[in-house]
Amino acid sequence: MMKPPRHIQQTAPSWAAVRDQLRATGPILLAALALLVASFVVVATLHFQDRVLAYQLIDDPAPFMGLPSYTGLLSHAGILVWCAATTVCGFGGALLWGGCGTRDLSRFLLILAGANAWLALDDLLVLHEEWAVKWLGFESRHTGEAIFFLAYGAFMAACFWRFRATIVRTDYLLLVVAIVVFGVSTALDVVLQLDMGGNNIFLEAVLSRSWGGPVVDIAEELLKLTGIVLWLAYLTRVAFLAARDAMRPVPIGAVDHQANRPRGAAAGVEAEPGTSRRRKRRR
Repeated sequence: MMKPPRHIQQTAPSWAAVRDQLRATGPILLAALALLVASFVVVATLHFQDRVLAYQLIDDPAPFMGLPSYTGLLSHAGILVWCAATTVCGFGGALLWGGCGTRDLSRFLLILAGANAWLALDDLLVLHEEWAVKWLGFESRHTGEAIFFLAYGAFMAACFWRFRATIVRTDYLLLVVAIVVFGVSTALDVVLQLDMGGNNIFLEAVLSRSWGGPVVDIAEELLKLTGIVLWLAYLTRVAFLAARDAMRPVPIGAVDHQANRPRGAAAGVEAEPGTSRRRKRRR
């Protein structure tokens, strides 16, 4: 079994242990300090140059705007789930990186960690909507959003195709259901709200009614949240099962391909009964 680093083997605090911990965690502490100083300088500069008020960056949006504290609750829940998916993929991918036969799965998880982080940022700052309005104008914002979602879909499709051999060895039913739910949510959010030259029956039959807008918005947001939760469930299950299998002790008698002998023989561990007999028969 792997021994813990020397600086955490101490049974009681000591100056030597603190010194060893400073050596081990010093870069992390320095990075945190550098981030703090850089953030302070940027926020203070923006504030005193009258470009962005500091309170717009450091205050919670709801109290700042005089809105109830539960404003955006479901949207914030989705962002938290995106962040959880980012953490699961990042940690799982890093843990499996050096494993035997888990390199592709590790790459898959690390790529999805970056994708999840971007989607969390997009959801937090509503980047796709803001950029769609800037590029195509307010009237064509749904067309711009559709272009963004198509780009996201193309990236994910390319990722799934690249790692298709890895995905088929997972419980991909959760992934398929999550994709379907995302698709329905996106259709309600963007596709069914496009003008289509005046031929959008859904736009005329539903969204023109007084109840249409709220019902569609509620359904779209809840479907999106459900899709993110299913996505997190899929990724968590994949990372957990892979990490558990990677850390599972190798059973006595498993073949050591490098030495061409039962694993454990070098350590003086007896192989499973019957191993030598099978070899004698082959001879």
